[in-house]
Amino acid sequence: MALAKDDVRTAVGIIERHPFARLDDHFVGGRVRASARKHVVPKSANQRRYIEAIRRSDLVFGIGPAGTGKTYLAVAMAISMLNERRIQRILLARPAVEAGERLGFLPGDIAAKVDPYLRPLYDALYDMVEVDRIERLLERGTIEIAPLAFMRGAR
Repeated sequence: MALAKDDVRTAVGIIERHPFARLDDHFVGGRVRASARKHVVPKSANQRRYIEAIRRSDLVFGIGPAGTGKTYLAVAMAISMLNERRIQRILLARPAVEAGERLGFLPGDIAAKVDPYLRPLYDALYDMVEVDRIERLLERGTIEIAPLAFMRGAR
């Protein structure tokens, strides 16, 4: 696996913050194999801790600012675990509204209203796995994507 510019930036940032950090632990130990064509590497120590939390716990809540990789890393870990047959089904959920908004007042049907909130899940899936495989997994119910507000119990 070749180093990219982002990997060099990540390595420099890690060493600046933690001079005695082992980069092989970060880049090799933290790598997630989402599919045959996609490996995901954490870009920060916090992302590495998030991946480790997902590996060791059944339930992990990721909170923080937008754009920090929470959804992308969670999807990568879910796909990786599905491929390793550590899990049999993936349920991806996100909040369907931002603070203060009400879906009923937005134009369009329910799908048009929640799609912008679920889009990051679909984007991550399609970035990591071939389109035809994702479609099959969605059709079979192996992967289910649901807005959090509309979930009622489990199957």
